[in-house]
Amino acid sequence: MMRLVVLLLLAASPAFAQFQETDRTVDVQIRAGAYLPDIDSTFPAAACKASGQCPYEAVFQNDDPLMLMLGAERHLLVDVGTLSVGGAIGYWNVAGKTLIGPGVRGNDSTELSVVPMMLQATYKLDVIQDIIPVVPVLRVGVDYYYWRVLDGEGEVASFEPGQKAEGGTWGWHYTYGAHILLDYFAPEMAADFDRDAGVNNSYLTIEVQQSDITDFGSSKAFRLGGEVLFFGLGLDI
Repeated sequence: MMRLVVLLLLAASPAFAQFQETDRTVDVQIRAGAYLPDIDSTFPAAACKASGQCPYEAVFQNDDPLMLMLGAERHLLVDVGTLSVGGAIGYWNVAGKTLIGPGVRGNDSTELSVVPMMLQATYKLDVIQDIIPVVPVLRVGVDYYYWRVLDGEGEVASFEPGQKAEGGTWGWHYTYGAHILLDYFAPEMAADFDRDAGVNNSYLTIEVQQSDITDFGSSKAFRLGGEVLFFGLGLDI
């Protein structure tokens, strides 16, 4: 009888009833950042100088709308930091006015849309996150950017008769940044989130992505690389 009482007291104590985190298998991340594509480097500097402006600057006024990205990765290792592999897909769109002369914008609208697709590997140094809730992150991947230019009627425009203004460009990227562990600031809420939804860790993500989207150095590629500062939310599930 005494042994049963002791066991019941232990089970009711905080130390014995400490919440056990669920296993981590997948990382899901949504992020957004201002994106200015390096399109104007596609064109010879002499051509830009002659017209006063390069095409993207002239048509879109160097506008840099937000690029939205959604990614998911599978964990391969979780004991010495977390190594994951997976992919991401995004969307970006910018609107402008067509040119009626060198550097002169008309009234007809045009749009450029880009859908980036990535295969990537990520390493997070999260073995330190219980001491310091800031996790260094490194990522590298291979990219394919589908793009198209629309005219004022919403149809795919043409560069020349028979040459549609759409296509795809291959490239690669690397990313560095930091993920701030939100669980550190609200442990009880984090435990409930894990128990109810299976979310082991939640992060505020800050990442700098450098990309080279040039068909691996082709002089004929429609160049879409650039630097993007992404902010987002990451969930370890």
